[in-house]
Amino acid sequence: MLMPILRLVLIYVALSLAVVAVFNRDKLARLVSGDMPAEVAAAPAAVAAAPAQPQAPVTPGPAAPMAAPARTSPQPVPGALQTPQPLAAPQATAPGTASPAAPAAQPATGGAAPDLAEALNAARNLYWSGDIAEAGAQLTALAAAHPDNADLHGELGNFRFANRDYAGAAEAYLRAGELLIAEGRSGQAASLVPVLGQIAPDKAQALATLLQNR
Repeated sequence: MLMPILRLVLIYVALSLAVVAVFNRDKLARLVSGDMPAEVAAAPAAVAAAPAQPQAPVTPGPAAPMAAPARTSPQPVPGALQTPQPLAAPQATAPGTASPAAPAAQPATGGAAPDLAEALNAARNLYWSGDIAEAGAQLTALAAAHPDNADLHGELGNFRFANRDYAGAAEAYLRAGELLIAEGRSGQAASLVPVLGQIAPDKAQALATLLQNR
């Protein structure tokens, strides 16, 4: 009884396989010959590396400030004269004491006679009170009356320089320098050379030569 049923089942299975084979014979043929495409698509090629992000441009910082140039002593130039102090402020001078200090370009009039010190102080008073013409006249007279007084000639030079009488100032400075060298005060005479160099280069050279040959 069992055997006939088993035969029927086997026949049914065989028929089913035959039907499947008929409808899928192309696939079976390719599978047998090795031409059947793989069901799973090949993995895509590795994604190319993403391009590098462009770097932000580097903005240069502000340049370091330049070092300040070293300070140098200004050299005399035409039109920019180094003006000496014209006249010292007047001071009361007691008899037997030294007169007030002369301007920076000249030494003090130490050891001057009381009458000379008083006359010089009077000229300074006139200058500081605004009577420039009379002060100049008195200084000129004093220098003429005391031709060997280096300090008077130096102060007269300062007065003329301050009033832009450069030719007269140069004459007074050169005379003062000659007297200073004769008195052994060469250092003070040398201080007049740069001032003369601005207003009378020939006289500056003459004084420099005297200093070299002293």
